Amino acid sequence: MSDLIERERTKDAVDCMLALLRVPQDMREEAIDLFINRIPNAEPRVGEWIPCEERMPKAFENPVLVSGYKGYVSLGWWNGKEFETATRLPHVDVIAWQPLPEPYEMERSE
Repeated sequence: MSDLIERERTKDAVDCMLALLRVPQDMREEAIDLFINRIPNAEPRVGEWIPCEERMPKAFENPVLVSGYKGYVSLGWWNGKEFETATRLPHVDVIAWQPLPEPYEMERSE
């Protein structure tokens, strides 16, 4: 939900900028849509693959799952230049990634 709010704020800001640049009203909506569609979602959702050509995870942060051209899946992390993986999957083969879910926590009975 907050991602939707941020996109609306961004849309308003871009509209103001275009008005200041004297872009005609009938051209603003298309320009705003082009701009907004280039902004990735704030946080990727667990279970959704993010193509590497779209964006990369934050360097040296939480491990992620990575997928290669031939369907390989491995635990890995982005070091800022390339993926390092537990299975030594060559970085050139990585085409997508996704965040890991939170660890399972057992409910404690009192």
